[in-house]
Amino acid sequence: MTREEAIKELQESHDIMRSYDIDSSESRLMTALEMAIKALDQEPCDDAISRQAALDVIAETDITNGTEPVFTGKQVQALLQDLPTVTPKQRWIPVSERLPEEDTNVLCWYEYFRYGNYNKMYQTYGVGTYFGRNVWAGDITGERARVIAWMPLPKPYEPQESEE
Repeated sequence: MTREEAIKELQESHDIMRSYDIDSSESRLMTALEMAIKALDQEPCDDAISRQAALDVIAETDITNGTEPVFTGKQVQALLQDLPTVTPKQRWIPVSERLPEEDTNVLCWYEYFRYGNYNKMYQTYGVGTYFGRNVWAGDITGERARVIAWMPLPKPYEPQESEE
């Protein structure tokens, strides 16, 4: 399922539930659906809810139209269980697909020619900076060095305040 298909499915479920006269006991489920839709709309996201925590809340909440059950929380949970995650997976991006922004450090998978006992092309990784026009700097060195793929670096470490 694509992100766009997931948004459409969630929006349709949200609209169906909104069409029933849902009382306030189901507002947590509506809020969870709205959060999931918003998170999928804002890719990539820095703030995400735990999939399991959201499913646990949903499983405990039945949807009623005031008197009769429309959906059980378990039914809604089963529908949402297989939706894609809201945080994109880290992956290598081939340079043939896309290049990083200029003057940005990235993790590079590259190849270069090794002399001596190897006397062949060798592949490894390192941190590099793309300067445009196929110019790279950093660890990308060596005879006939060529970047094959790259991925963004994680955010730098920031110590957390100790809990007292």
